[in-house]
Amino acid sequence: MTFTRTYFRIALVLVLPVVLSLSCGKSPSSNSSLTTTTKSSVKKVLSITFSQLNPPVSATVDGSGYWHATVPIGTDKAHLVTTVVCSDNATTIPASGTAWDFTVNSNGVTTFIVTAEDGSTITYYIQVQ
Repeated sequence: MTFTRTYFRIALVLVLPVVLSLSCGKSPSSNSSLTTTTKSSVKKVLSITFSQLNPPVSATVDGSGYWHATVPIGTDKAHLVTTVVCSDNATTIPASGTAWDFTVNSNGVTTFIVTAEDGSTITYYIQVQ
C-alpha cells in the first residue's frame, strides 16, 4: 500500500506540471503567428509639390486623374525635385523627394508609379509646363 501511494505521488509530481502548462497555453485563435493582417491596397496621391522653387509650386489634378503644374520660366525641368504625398504606407517610383526629369517627353508628361502596402500599383501622370 505504501508503494502505491509513493508511486501515485511521484506520478502526480511529474505529470501535473505538464498538464498545467499545456492547459494554460495560448489558444490557437490568440496565437500571433496564426493571425493574418490585411495590408492596405490604397494608393492615392494626395499632393504633389515642388518646394525647392521660390515660391513653391503645387500640382493640381484634373477630372481624368492627370496632375499638372506650371513652373517659372527658366526652371530646370530635367532635375526638378518632386515631393509626392501618398496614402499611408504607399511609396512612389521614382521616389518622392528626388529629382525627376520632366524633359523626357516633348509634352512634359512624366509617369510615376504608386505602390500600396499590399504591393498593388497604379500609374499616374504629371505634366510640368
